[in-house]
Amino acid sequence: MTREELGSIIEALMAERNISIRELASRCNLAPRTVFNLRKGLFSPRLEIVDKILTELDAKIEIKRKNR
Repeated sequence: MTREELGSIIEALMAERNISIRELASRCNLAPRTVFNLRKGLFSPRLEIVDKILTELDAKIEIKRKNR
């Protein structure tokens, strides 16, 4: 998954739940700029940050093995 794809997913989840950047940042103890930049795919966050955000958005990361 690219950082842009992750940002699009987070943006869609935020819209579905009607949560603003400022509100999500506050819930995750992050700067609003961090959430904004992540949503726009401007940086690759640490897994801990993604986990915090997805937890607040009632979503999760699922890792699957590639079929070989």
